[in-house]
Amino acid sequence: MLSVGSKQRGDVLEIRLMPQSVDEPAALVQWVDSHGVADGGPKWTPIRDGNVEDLPMSLRAGRRAERPRNRMSDYDTDIVEWSERQADALRRRASNEIDWENVAEEIEDVGNEQRNAVESLLIRIMEHKLQVRAWPTVQAVPHWEHEIAGWRVQLRRRLDRSPKLKAEMRGELQALYRDAIASMYREVDGAARPPLPEECPWTLDELLSEP
Repeated sequence: MLSVGSKQRGDVLEIRLMPQSVDEPAALVQWVDSHGVADGGPKWTPIRDGNVEDLPMSLRAGRRAERPRNRMSDYDTDIVEWSERQADALRRRASNEIDWENVAEEIEDVGNEQRNAVESLLIRIMEHKLQVRAWPTVQAVPHWEHEIAGWRVQLRRRLDRSPKLKAEMRGELQALYRDAIASMYREVDGAARPPLPEECPWTLDELLSEP
């Protein structure tokens, strides 16, 4: 078996197949970025013979290898330009033009942003409901209730679009409840915060449906 080592030399990627034992000779394969034009993306073309079968599949002849990240891409310099190019490449099924690593990260970020937004809405709703429960007669109650109603609309919309996220929030509700307690007021109009339930007093469905 041979292990693979690589080094970038300008536009040429030099791949050295290192022997695992002294009985095996080292083999050298060089690949050049030929900037293919027909399909709009770079390809790696072998320019010296070597034991290609010992290379990873992505580096063998006829397959696109990962391009070395030795210069900044649109992703680093113009995210809007990058997103438009990637969307166009995806629609055309032009896999050789897709920035797979960054596309994967951006897709994952979409889910994380939705999760963070839902968690924040739940914390705010519970925080304000706790404040209404703790100080039911203070002047701020109508304002708190108005904010709860607005956040509930946003929360329903987000969870209706993601059954998976809704199921996750059922399991996270107690932890989010503790965050709500930690972020609510300690005192309002000179009245200290009364003792609060240790366990979340609402189900997710109640938080979504209560007026």
